[in-house]
Amino acid sequence: MNDAVQAITEELNDLAESLEGIERMAGPSTGFSRAGRLFATADAGGFEFLVGDLIAGAALRTPDVTPGSRGSGWVRFAPSELDQPALDRALSWFEAAWRRAEG
Repeated sequence: MNDAVQAITEELNDLAESLEGIERMAGPSTGFSRAGRLFATADAGGFEFLVGDLIAGAALRTPDVTPGSRGSGWVRFAPSELDQPALDRALSWFEAAWRRAEG
């Protein structure tokens, strides 16, 4: 796990503590779900967020983002370095995915 992924994972865990209804699933990756719906994962290489097609389309035009492995509306973010824009994107996409998982 690179330093950027480690630092962002810590920030995402802090954010998850402040949001309602999040369940965590541990394994090779950490899964975050709400109302039984997986909306984000974190692993040693980066993160996946279920942000929906519209946000995913925009996200794919930013550095270190590729289509997620889980299908339409998912993006994979694998930051190579930690800077404020990378942290801001990860936190925003996590919260957008959390909102989307509500229903």
